[in-house]
Amino acid sequence: MKKKIQINKVTTFPIIFLILAFFYFVFVYKEWLFSFSIITKGDWGFFFSETARTLRINYFSLWLSDFSFGRVLLDVAQAPTYSMYGFFAKFFHINYSVSERIVHLWPAILITPSASFFLIRKIFRKITPAVIGCIVYSFNTYFLSLETGHLTLMVSFAFAPLIILFFIKTLEEKKIIFGIITGLLSFVSTAYEPRAFYIMAFVLFFYFLYHSFFIEIPTQKGVFKNSVYAFFPILITLLLNFYWIFGLFKVGTLENNELFNRGLFGNNFWNIFYSFTLHHPWWSGSGIKVFINQPIPFYFWLIPITAFLGLILNLKNKKVIFFGLVSLLGIILSKQVDSPFPNLYQWLYDHFFGFNAFREASKFYFLIVLGYSVLIASFVDWVCKEMV
Repeated sequence: MKKKIQINKVTTFPIIFLILAFFYFVFVYKEWLFSFSIITKGDWGFFFSETARTLRINYFSLWLSDFSFGRVLLDVAQAPTYSMYGFFAKFFHINYSVSERIVHLWPAILITPSASFFLIRKIFRKITPAVIGCIVYSFNTYFLSLETGHLTLMVSFAFAPLIILFFIKTLEEKKIIFGIITGLLSFVSTAYEPRAFYIMAFVLFFYFLYHSFFIEIPTQKGVFKNSVYAFFPILITLLLNFYWIFGLFKVGTLENNELFNRGLFGNNFWNIFYSFTLHHPWWSGSGIKVFINQPIPFYFWLIPITAFLGLILNLKNKKVIFFGLVSLLGIILSKQVDSPFPNLYQWLYDHFFGFNAFREASKFYFLIVLGYSVLIASFVDWVCKEMV
């Protein structure tokens, strides 16, 4: 009888916790979920219906006549998502306040927690660590800052855990269907923000190497087989994005353009302490104060401490070690030119293909968010095991 009661408690608590987390989530985003008021902030503007209708056509072109004599449309990769505004406005007469929620706002707040929940549950096979991990992934100061204007990045990063999840399943189960799903999700992520998927692609590449040489026993046949399965989703992503990659390459702006030829920005804003604590330099506690570095509250140091404990206490879980390495990479890059390795970011910016799309290092906070969400969930998983 006692054993039966204990099992009920163990299985009931995570469900209650999940329900409470859901209601907290609804409360935080009630304005985005239930209101259709106009929302503008930072780079996020508002289009009247007449303008929104033109997005259906304009964004599937390399040349945009929006001012002066026109310009090469460098963000043509985002045509599939931005054209949806024109599609909704022209054929369904949906105004921008509604369509922006369908295209950007709702995916940002709904996919982010659910995707991270499924990835972390895949790693630990428990609800409680998955809930805590998805809270870390969804409500960190970097993602909260993106939700005040850089929604294209936010939605692209929302899909990241799902991409990793299906990539892991592709390599583990050796099934093409998971590779196809990975490729399609990667294309969606690219359609929202190609720079976000650029970072994601390296996570996938490093996981392929890690899986082939550390999770599996490395053999020549095994590594070759993993290479085929790992390359397949990347091939799908490249083929689906070929329409803009080929176009920008032909006009010579894929690598050489005015946006990629600028110098680094904000060297004084990013440092190792902000990166360690996953604290956005401009986060004041209630919002973003642009270009004003904020002090790090002492309790933010609990984040790296808990993450480090999660790594140390679960070293037998090889996936936990991988996400620990992802966190470390994120810390090294997101500090920009701060010590240690103060010249690394500038060298990558000057010499590594595609890295000059990141004139400031904030986007690499994603790697810390991803890694810490798993590591903190790892600590919670250890605590849950000790309590049983």
